[in-house]
Amino acid sequence: METESMIVSLLEIESLALGNKLAEAKLENCPDGKKRMIVAISREGIRYRTKCIEGGKASKALAIILNYIRWSRDVVTAERPTGVEKW
Repeated sequence: METESMIVSLLEIESLALGNKLAEAKLENCPDGKKRMIVAISREGIRYRTKCIEGGKASKALAIILNYIRWSRDVVTAERPTGVEKW
């Protein structure tokens, strides 16, 4: 049984990736067989997908999203140094 997914824009998936909210992203074929969709799974298990996109554009967008997922894990949270009143 296929899990129900929310259809969102490519920008929304990119935002989730940058915010370290996604666990994975991949490409899946669309029913027409010519286009592809980006499918992303959040850390909470929510499945998101884009509308069908041309294959080349989908591949490039996925590469960017996978980089965002990787980079967002490496982000260091800045902490206020001790003895500093204003940050």
